[in-house]
Amino acid sequence: MAVLKKWLILPLAILFLIVGVFALSVSNVVVSSSDGTNTTDENLTVTYDVDNNTVNNVTDWRLNGTSAAIVNMPFENHSDAANTAIDYSTYENNGTVYGAELDAGYVGNSYYFDGSDVIQLGSVNFNNFTDFTYAVWINVDSLSGDWQTIIDADNDEQLLAINAINLYAIYGRCGNDPDGGWGGVGPEEAVWHHIAWVVNGSEYRVYEDGILLANGTGCSDSYLADTLNIGDSSDSVDEPFAGFIDEVLVFNRALSSEEIAVLAANRTDLVVSQETEAGDTWSACVTANDGFDDSAVACSNNLTILAPAAPPSEESPKGAQSSRGALSSSTQQGGDIPPAGYAEFNLNFGDRVNFNVNGESHGVRVTGIFDGVVELEISSDPIRATFGIGETKEFDVNGDGILDLAITLISKIGNSVRIGITSLAGSTTPAPVAPTETPATPAIAEPTPPNLLIGIVVVLVIIGAAYLLGKRKK
Repeated sequence: MAVLKKWLILPLAILFLIVGVFALSVSNVVVSSSDGTNTTDENLTVTYDVDNNTVNNVTDWRLNGTSAAIVNMPFENHSDAANTAIDYSTYENNGTVYGAELDAGYVGNSYYFDGSDVIQLGSVNFNNFTDFTYAVWINVDSLSGDWQTIIDADNDEQLLAINAINLYAIYGRCGNDPDGGWGGVGPEEAVWHHIAWVVNGSEYRVYEDGILLANGTGCSDSYLADTLNIGDSSDSVDEPFAGFIDEVLVFNRALSSEEIAVLAANRTDLVVSQETEAGDTWSACVTANDGFDDSAVACSNNLTILAPAAPPSEESPKGAQSSRGALSSSTQQGGDIPPAGYAEFNLNFGDRVNFNVNGESHGVRVTGIFDGVVELEISSDPIRATFGIGETKEFDVNGDGILDLAITLISKIGNSVRIGITSLAGSTTPAPVAPTETPATPAIAEPTPPNLLIGIVVVLVIIGAAYLLGKRKK
C-alpha cells in the first residue's frame, strides 16, 4: 500500500484549504413577493448569497418547473466559450459560435461580431411561436448602410435587425416594410441599447431602452421555428452584425411593457405582477460566473401565486405605533420645504432624495417606472415597494417598530414621477442635496484571475520546495 510522503502533507492541506475558501458558490436562493402574500398584484424578487470572485450572476426564472425563457444566453465566459454559447434555460438550446469573440459586455461578458460572425442555434424546435419576445443588448460598432441581423429565426421569418438606412427594423412575420413604422429611429455607434420585439397574436410592439418605439398589427399566424441565428441570417443570406451583442433572451410568449422596462433596467432579479397568474408556481435558479467559469446551479423555493385578497384597509397594520411629527424646514433644489410634516419631490428614473429620521440618514430612489406602476427603494435598510398613481404606503425605515414615513405617488409623466413624503414619527428633514442620477450604462471591469488559481500556483511552489528539501536531507 502506498504511503503518503511526509513532505506532501502540508502542501496538500493548504491546497484543500484554498479550494474550500475560494470555491465559487451560490446559496440561500429565495423567491418572495413584494408584500409577502404571493398574490397576482405583487412583483416577485429573487435574493441569494454568492461567495467569492463573482463578475455576474445568471438568473433563470422558472414557471411551473420550466424556464420562462426558451433561450437565456447572457454570454458569460466558460471553458469552451470560443465554440459554445451556453443557454442557461431548461431547454438547453446551446449555440455554436462561428468566429464571434468573447469580450467585455453590458453585464459581465458579451460576444463581439466583426461583420462575418454568427452564433447558430440549429436543429432545435422553439415551440409554437404564436406569441414571442426577443430581448437583447446591442452595441453597434459600425452603421455600414447594409442590413445587420440582430436575431433571426428561420431565414427572415422573424428577423430583428438594423436595415440598410440604419434604422431598427422587423421583417418577415409582421410584414416586409424596411422602416416598419419606426419614425426614423435607429441606434448610435458605440452605445449600448436594450432592444425588444414583442408579438402578441397579430399585434407587435418594439422597444428601445424600455421605451415603446413602434406598435402595429398585421402579423401572420404562428409557425414552428427550427433555427435561430444571432449576429447573422441563414447561410443563404449574408446580413452580418458588426459590434457587441449581450444578454440574449427569447420567450415563446408576449412579455408585458412593465417586464420589458424591468429587463431594460437590467433587473433580472425581478418579475413584475403583470407576468403572473393565480395558480402559477414560480422559482428561480442562479449560476455565479467569475469571468472564467460557472459555479454549480442553486435553485430557490417554489412560490405559488394566489388570487388577490380584498382591497387593503387604509388603517396602519395591527401593532404598529404611529405618532405624527413635522418636517423641519430645509432647502433643496426646487425651493423651500414647508414645516408642516409634508414635502413633495420630482424625480426621474434612478434619482434619489435623501432625508433624516431621528438623526439617521435614509433616502428614496426610483428603481422602476412602468406603464401602470412605479417602484421605489426606501433605504438605508433597502425596502422595495410598488405604487399606483395616488397610492400611499407607510414604512418603518429604521426597524424600531414605529412607522416613520408615508410615501404617496402623486403623478407619473414619461420617465418622471412626483412623490410626497409625510413624516409619521421623529424628524424627517430632506438633506440639501440634488438628486443623483444612476448612469445608464454601468462600467464593466475586465475580470482578474481568480484567487483559486493564484493559490494553486503557491501550493505547487511549496510542493516543489518541499520535494527538493526532502531530497537534500536524504
